[in-house]
Amino acid sequence: MDTFSQFELVERRLDLMRRLADALQNGHAALVGENPIAVLTCAAQQEELCRQLVDLNAGVLSAGFASRVCLPKHFTNTTSDNATLNPRWEKLLAEIRQVEIRIRHLQRVHAALLRRMRRTIAIMAHLLQPNQLTYAAAGRPAALTRE
Repeated sequence: MDTFSQFELVERRLDLMRRLADALQNGHAALVGENPIAVLTCAAQQEELCRQLVDLNAGVLSAGFASRVCLPKHFTNTTSDNATLNPRWEKLLAEIRQVEIRIRHLQRVHAALLRRMRRTIAIMAHLLQPNQLTYAAAGRPAALTRE
């Protein structure tokens, strides 16, 4: 795989990650607004973006990238003992790290919103339960039955 296509592959990964962060942000608005149709739509969009990221990551790994940040081994300047990144790759990696931080934060917020929604649903379900158990008779008294 040539240098240009490897860079495009990592740029595509970055684009998908940005779109996932935006989808998570939209999902937050749907959860806060308690709009079930919007929540389902956002969840489907997030699922599709995650699937595309998994597929792309498989391609990135098979392309011979070196580290967990998806940097090809031959994209370092080795003029001295300390290898440095090419400026183009350095900028791209910094952007990937920022998007990863944003996604982790959005996932924590999303989890908190889901927990809040579950509590709200549990409270509503409890309030709407019939009061049969509170007022149900244990059985008919024997004196009232006719035989």
